[in-house]
Amino acid sequence: AEYMGKAADCFAAALAARPEDYLLWNKLGATLANSSSYDDAIAAYHNSLARNPSYVRAKVNLGISHSNKGEYAVAASHYLGALTMEPNSRAEHVWHLLRMALSMLDRDDLVKLSYEGD
Repeated sequence: AEYMGKAADCFAAALAARPEDYLLWNKLGATLANSSSYDDAIAAYHNSLARNPSYVRAKVNLGISHSNKGEYAVAASHYLGALTMEPNSRAEHVWHLLRMALSMLDRDDLVKLSYEGD
């Protein structure tokens, strides 16, 4: 866990020099999420998306952090947002994450619909 803190410190230092770098914000978020600092990770993902609203990976990561906090409805909305950002993609991993969130919400009706892919 200590190396995650050091990695987060490195990304924070890099962001001091390049605060508009949406990729760095996403990497900081992933590092924070990997050390279970979900609220801080969510803030970093929002910073990434503020700089590049069409960055799908940050949108998915945002959903994952909300899922990890047990906020499945919020997570599902981010997964849906990511899927609509790339409507022609075969993003099976995002569909899987969406189905897991919907299942945790006891929305088996929506899980069934999600297999239709639209």
